[in-house]
Order: sequence, then C-alpha cells, then structure tokens
Amino acid sequence: MAVLRLAAPVRGRAPLRLAGNPQRIPSTLRLAGVGLSGRTAGTLKTATLKPLAISETGLIIARTVGARVCTGDSGGPVVIPGRNGPLLWGVASAVITPQAPCGNILMIAPAKVGGQQS
Repeated sequence: MAVLRLAAPVRGRAPLRLAGNPQRIPSTLRLAGVGLSGRTAGTLKTATLKPLAISETGLIIARTVGARVCTGDSGGPVVIPGRNGPLLWGVASAVITPQAPCGNILMIAPAKVGGQQS
C-alpha cells in the first residue's frame, strides 16, 4: 500500500481515511476487488469478511461470507464503516485456496503510515 499526496485534490472525490487502533480487530471487514469473475477480470465486486486470526505482525486471516475471492483481488482495499464513511483497515495481500484461482480465505496486511500502524 502507498499513501500518496497529490498536487491537487481530485474533483468530486474524497480520500479514504485510515482506520485507527489496528490492534482492535472489528468483527466484520469489507473488501473491494476486481479479481476474476467467471473467466473475466476487471469486474468490481465487494465481499464481507469475518476475521479468524491475527499474527504478531498484524496480518489478519479472514474468511468471506457468501462470496469468493479470486486471483486479482489481492491489493484491494479492506475497509470498516466509520461515522463519516468507510475507513481503510488494510489491503488484501493473498488469496489462500487449495483450488486456484478462487477461494474463501485471504490474508490482510494492515494499513500503515510511515512504517507505523495508524
């Protein structure tokens, strides 16, 4: 993940704010991805995620609820709801599946700012 500072704001868009307190894992996360959809790529879809475990480094292992994640969904934003819109929790870093290209388990890398978790 990269945090970019633009020379000028993008008209009609607001930046996605970073979630605070990444040590407290929400009960539900949401992924937006453009991985495989049937035999084609590039279709935006969302999936609800339930965290299963967290590593000492903050990586989260989560499972999908009523959806599948596929090759190409890695790199997609994982958000939680906030009072003023979604907050970036992390980034999908790997789809874990015994039968490629899709599965229902993935790893999420927490959002960090300047090498420190926000």
